[in-house]
Amino acid sequence: MLSKGANVNKKNSYDYIVILLSAFNGHTSTVRCRLNYGAHVEDKYVCRNTPLLLAVLNGHILTVNLLLGNGAKITDMNRDYKTIFDFVVDDVNHWFFALNLWVLYKEVLFCN
Repeated sequence: MLSKGANVNKKNSYDYIVILLSAFNGHTSTVRCRLNYGAHVEDKYVCRNTPLLLAVLNGHILTVNLLLGNGAKITDMNRDYKTIFDFVVDDVNHWFFALNLWVLYKEVLFCN
């Protein structure tokens, strides 16, 4: 349908779009497909969450890397003023994930 011109950013009745749900569930190939057809990587949806915030929340590192590589900002906050780092700090099970983010993106945080 996308190749026929369907709206890649169309919201459903719950105010979600496919890229948001795909990021939340770690469906990296679907996120990649949507990005290739022009999905907005920075759009904020319910609770001002972005696809990146939801991918981080569920520990989907491949999806996170894809989103960051396509312009997602690590400093975006949701309506509770939480960034991706707040999500990983809030859950001790995400310590390895947080370390990966730190190593990959410390230059972004401290060189700007």
